[in-house]
Amino acid sequence: MAPGMNNWIVRTLLLGLLLCSGVVRATVANDAGATVPLKEAILGLMARRGLSFAGGSSIEGGTLVSMAFATPSCNRPLVVTPTSRTFQAKALFEQIGAPGDARSFAYLGRVSRRQDSRDMFFEHLKQRALELLGMTSYEPDSIMVMISEPEGCDLASRIDWTMLWKKDFRSRVASDMTASNQQNEPVTP
Repeated sequence: MAPGMNNWIVRTLLLGLLLCSGVVRATVANDAGATVPLKEAILGLMARRGLSFAGGSSIEGGTLVSMAFATPSCNRPLVVTPTSRTFQAKALFEQIGAPGDARSFAYLGRVSRRQDSRDMFFEHLKQRALELLGMTSYEPDSIMVMISEPEGCDLASRIDWTMLWKKDFRSRVASDMTASNQQNEPVTP
């Protein structure tokens, strides 16, 4: 082995050690504590917006589970459906909400009216890379939400859907749920 090769091996090992320690430090620093699944985050977000849960329904034997929220200013509920960001259930989307409803798709920092799995994929990659560096406040997962709102109702565009993946928001929802559960527990002597 040439004398210069040893220097490159040592430098590569040191760079690897530096990167690993940075990732570990960033992961620990970026941990917001206990979090909740996306469905609970949706319920928490809607409750904070003053929208009450009006029930849920499943499509095709539970392939998709939609959550409806009563809207004071619209004649029908706003329907939010967690689904895969790869649009695997695309054929079932027409069964959600009513014909003519405006549909939006939200995932991490992206909210769009278009069904574009490529954009969702790149958003996922970007946030995963930023997560490794400790530079994201999002909790990347593989679930997006489809929002179906009644025609003429402009409620969904005023909601910050990106909050659903924010680590601190999910952490707050988890702590609110814990506090609520503790208040409802019977006191034993």
